[in-house]
Order: sequence, then structure tokens, then C-alpha cells
Amino acid sequence: MSQDLTQAASQIQDLLDQLKQCGVADNVAQQQVATDIGTEAQKNQTMKKKLAKWGKSLASATVSDVVKGVVKLACNSAGIPL
Repeated sequence: MSQDLTQAASQIQDLLDQLKQCGVADNVAQQQVATDIGTEAQKNQTMKKKLAKWGKSLASATVSDVVKGVVKLACNSAGIPL
């Protein structure tokens, strides 16, 4: 697994934890983070390439299922096929 995805997974989990601490439900937090990532990928080609790379790495990644779900939702949001 790439170091890039490991770092992203850590940051995604941190964002999810922050939202949960603010009282946001798990599924809402996941959707919100995924939408934000997907929106950024639509605006920024570098981010879109990273997101596509992360999506391809998910099968062999040792990140949490929650993070995998967020990356998949973000890919869908950005129009990146998995």
C-alpha cells in the first residue's frame, strides 16, 4: 500500500472523529467527508489523480472499512470509476 493512502486514511479518520465529536452521525460524517473529497477532486486534477490512485489501492490496502467506504464514495462523487 502506498504511503500516500496511509497518510490520507489517517487524515480521513481524523476528520470523521472530529465530526463525531461534534455530534454528527457516523453515516452523515462519512458522506460529508466523501463529498468534500469528491468536490475537491473535481476542481483539482492533482487531487483527482490521487483519489483515483487511492481507489485502485483499496483492494490491497490495510485501512479501515470506514475509510475504504469514504474513498469509494468520494470516487463516485468525482466520477472516477473503480
